[in-house]
Amino acid sequence: MSTTFDAIYENGVLRPLQPVVLAENQRVTVTVQPLGSSGLDAEFVEWCKQQPASSVTIDEVREILSKVPDSLSDAIINERDRECRDTFLIRAPGLSVCD
Repeated sequence: MSTTFDAIYENGVLRPLQPVVLAENQRVTVTVQPLGSSGLDAEFVEWCKQQPASSVTIDEVREILSKVPDSLSDAIINERDRECRDTFLIRAPGLSVCD
């Protein structure tokens, strides 16, 4: 289970600003995100702002995708199965972990 909480950095220690349910000496992974930041890659966000606005509507996208033969999900499943067989069956003939 993960949880998000505010903390303050004091004297080299992160101190939660509200009670946190953890066992004594329990190890956790901490991700630091300064307050007010979006957590997004600022360089990527800036690049996105510089891109021209798209005039393509969702209906136009659906129409184009409806003309794609076969199912994209079938293509993805087949590719995954092929990669699995290539990886496992070549290394361990007769042992299939792909099915």
